[in-house]
Amino acid sequence: MRVMITGGAGFIGSHLVAQCIEAGHQVAVLDNFSSGKRLNIPSLAQVYLCLGRRNDGVVDVRDYDAVLQEMKRWRPDVVSHHAAVVDVRWCEDHVDETREVNVQGAENVFRAACEVGVRQFILASSAGGYGECPIPLKEDANLTPVGAYGCSKADAELVVNQVYDTRRKDGHHVPWVTILRYSNVYGARANGGVIPAFLDAAVGSVAPSIFGDGEQVRDFVHVDDVARANLLAMRKVDRDHPFRIVNIASGDPVSINRLWAMVSATFLPSRSAEILMSRIDASLARDALGFEPKVSLRAGLQELMKERERAVPERL
Repeated sequence: MRVMITGGAGFIGSHLVAQCIEAGHQVAVLDNFSSGKRLNIPSLAQVYLCLGRRNDGVVDVRDYDAVLQEMKRWRPDVVSHHAAVVDVRWCEDHVDETREVNVQGAENVFRAACEVGVRQFILASSAGGYGECPIPLKEDANLTPVGAYGCSKADAELVVNQVYDTRRKDGHHVPWVTILRYSNVYGARANGGVIPAFLDAAVGSVAPSIFGDGEQVRDFVHVDDVARANLLAMRKVDRDHPFRIVNIASGDPVSINRLWAMVSATFLPSRSAEILMSRIDASLARDALGFEPKVSLRAGLQELMKERERAVPERL
């Protein structure tokens, strides 16, 4: 199978690249390297790197013509769209650029995929789009996103759905669409987030800062499980649901206080655009994809802690 992964040099995308290669798929990576790194791409010799019109290995999803050119060149069977800006605080300060990348970029990639006859399109979305919906969070909930990032992910889903409906009504080709709504993803190569911050604090023997009272509840899912969910989605096409939305989560939510055994922390005022409770119903992922998370939060944290402990002498 020929798979194109946008954002394939980023955190989640690079893990997906690795699993696709291991599964025997041919892989193309489309990335502008604004946050992703070439070093993140495993087995670079086995990956087709989309070069774009400038022939410099950089393609931006905001450039529809460049994306379409690479789709025509590679002719993928599946497109897994992970290119996005994901830093919540950065998004709050750059609302317009967030929408350009996360919403217009998703539309550009999906339209190009339709034009070249891609068989299946996977959109990496976020549970952040739910906002303060009643819990447990189910796929059919009415989205009430909070902040620029959550709004951009909800709008990306909406624009893909609109393009899909319009093309189908007009008799044009549309691929099978799977929207995967991720809970909080953690693991190696993650940039930012509470778990890397807590791990750095623990290694440095300092108390972390916690925003609010620490009772915010989150569902943390390991990046290896998220990548595996993408491969399962590629294999399990539901002919009764050609446009489907599936939560990908561990199903084991924890409070921030539980994540960090409190000894001494500095409590700061709550921040805007922060969701208080995120508890996700991922039963559809189990039933439709056969997805069951394999990496527990405890095991994932232990793995990352070992990596940081090994890296301490190098930093010194």
